Amino acid sequence: MDGGDLFFSQPKLDGKALAREQLRARAIVYAYNQLSTEVMTIGENDLTGGLDFLLELADSANFPIISANLTDANGGHPLPPNTIIERDGLNWGFIGVSTQQGDDPAIAFSDPVVAVQRQVEVLRTQVDFLTVLFHGGQERLAELQTIQGVDLIIQSHLNILKRDLGSGVIPVANLGNQGKYVCNIHVNLDEPGKKIKDISKLRSTLDYAERGLERLMRNQPAGAILEEVYADQPKVLERIAVYRERVASITSEYDGLINTIDFEPIGMSSEIKDDSLMFEYVSRIKAAMSDTSRVEVAQADQ
Repeated sequence: MDGGDLFFSQPKLDGKALAREQLRARAIVYAYNQLSTEVMTIGENDLTGGLDFLLELADSANFPIISANLTDANGGHPLPPNTIIERDGLNWGFIGVSTQQGDDPAIAFSDPVVAVQRQVEVLRTQVDFLTVLFHGGQERLAELQTIQGVDLIIQSHLNILKRDLGSGVIPVANLGNQGKYVCNIHVNLDEPGKKIKDISKLRSTLDYAERGLERLMRNQPAGAILEEVYADQPKVLERIAVYRERVASITSEYDGLINTIDFEPIGMSSEIKDDSLMFEYVSRIKAAMSDTSRVEVAQADQ
């Protein structure tokens, strides 16, 4: 999924700069189709090419581009407000809203809180888990977190990454920017409708303790007991005791949980190998964008 500001670098472009980035926007949709993207909402930078161009992109996407509060010059809603994805026997609902006004005065975003409240009334009885894709700043986030029936808010536009889902009544995920991270959100629903516990910090602490024990076991024979191996090193024994206590405590806490959510950001790096076909496609588009005389030809080749 994606939270917007995907297609253009800024709200206002013209001439060859606009043509280059329209080419890139089409390439992004192609790539997202290959990645089996399932839903996105929009930000102000997605409107740079105009509403008609955005709708063209939406038509070519294999995934819904949603916005519950985008309005056109006639007050209509040109994009679907929500979508429901069926997965693992459950219905996962998504609502898209934004607060950031683009450069075109004929296109506007209505009140996002009112829009979400209306969509919750529509969707809540149809879904097991309801997520709001929110493209906006902190000024409206607090209000969105008071809406009953929302299970998760994924916030974009701030370009920040947080390692957990916060301390609010409704968990909030911030995913970073520029594709630097792929963020996994693991949701376990044993009893849909009941309270969901954010275990991001617990899982991170457990991972740290287990890695610590694994490091101490390196180069030791199978079945070795750490307390015996380091019997003459009191400080190491203290670390072992702390690690084991954390593992036991968190494992015990896990056992009592019913519904959980876990946020895991994964940094992109050179260790993640390129798909050869996608790499060739991206290279060709980048070459076309660098040569303004080839932009129209490359667009026709899409």
